[in-house]
Amino acid sequence: MSIEGDMTTFITADTAVNAVIADRMYPVFATNEQTQPYIVYRRINTERLMTHTRSELRPEVQFLVTCWALSFDAAIDLANKVRSRVDGINSQTWTSSPIHYVHVTNETDNFEPSPELLEKQFYGRDLTIEIRFTET
Repeated sequence: MSIEGDMTTFITADTAVNAVIADRMYPVFATNEQTQPYIVYRRINTERLMTHTRSELRPEVQFLVTCWALSFDAAIDLANKVRSRVDGINSQTWTSSPIHYVHVTNETDNFEPSPELLEKQFYGRDLTIEIRFTET
């Protein structure tokens, strides 16, 4: 399984998060037809440390994880649940990836007006999540 799959499994396994989104966590994008609330994630950076002979197998990746909901408060609540689940993890093994650490390094607000219905707006909270893990 990839680090993306491991992260998705770990986040959606949390009782508080799962009660809100079930399995509605999507890579890269979700259509406006998706049931709210949901989470969209995408990899935004990968840093690989180099030795004299090769790249180490301990990359540090950053994901932009956006929690979408029909109200601002619901988006913040979902983001807080995700942050509580992942922030500050040290030395843990997810499904297939040994995790060295996980940190939420930034949070920003997001907004997406629905092109079909101007009265239906989508509110989001972006979390930048940094993960250092060992590739297997």
